Amino acid sequence: MIIDNRDDGMFNHDEADITMVSYVLKAANDGKRVIHVLSDDTDVFVLLVYWVYQADLELLCKVQMEQWDGTALNINATCANLGPKCLQLLGMHALSGCDTTSYPYGKGKITALNTLLAHDFPGLADVLGEVGITHANVMEAAKPFFSALYRQLPGTSMESAHFKLVTKKKKSPKVMALPPTSANLLQHVLILGGSFVMTFQFLLLLRVTRLHLS
Repeated sequence: MIIDNRDDGMFNHDEADITMVSYVLKAANDGKRVIHVLSDDTDVFVLLVYWVYQADLELLCKVQMEQWDGTALNINATCANLGPKCLQLLGMHALSGCDTTSYPYGKGKITALNTLLAHDFPGLADVLGEVGITHANVMEAAKPFFSALYRQLPGTSMESAHFKLVTKKKKSPKVMALPPTSANLLQHVLILGGSFVMTFQFLLLLRVTRLHLS
């Protein structure tokens, strides 16, 4: 299946990565047993892992993401290794920086992934992307992850984490390297909130109303 422009597609969505995942769901629903996705985009990889696990596609077909340099990423194997963490991966990726949100200074994807694997953040799967959630719900989901990302104990407020990292160092750290304040974190998660809801609702609508997998 080759798509050169939006007119070639069946799904009306502005984001190419969402459209690609939509076609994966459609191909699985049509009975395809081996699905190859050609992309170098980390967003596509994360979305594939999330939806292959969430939709139980690993039981129905083999999904593989092939990069332009020939590297092949086995999505099924990734889902098997991460297990339920697949459902938190999308939230982790968005909070640690993606197309619509900024990156925490000095905290790369490896650090974010290690943080996810070392702890449990149910809010990343149960809250982010849901319709009807409040700002307070979003903050409660994001705070534990950000606290752990900056190696703080569970329950540590953003302000306390900020203060601890400033006072424990002999030399003043770079301001940009400090954890965000609660107010800044709220702005961070509000930016991603809208895109999360649109993404989830579009893909869930496809799966439930048109691409339901029996």
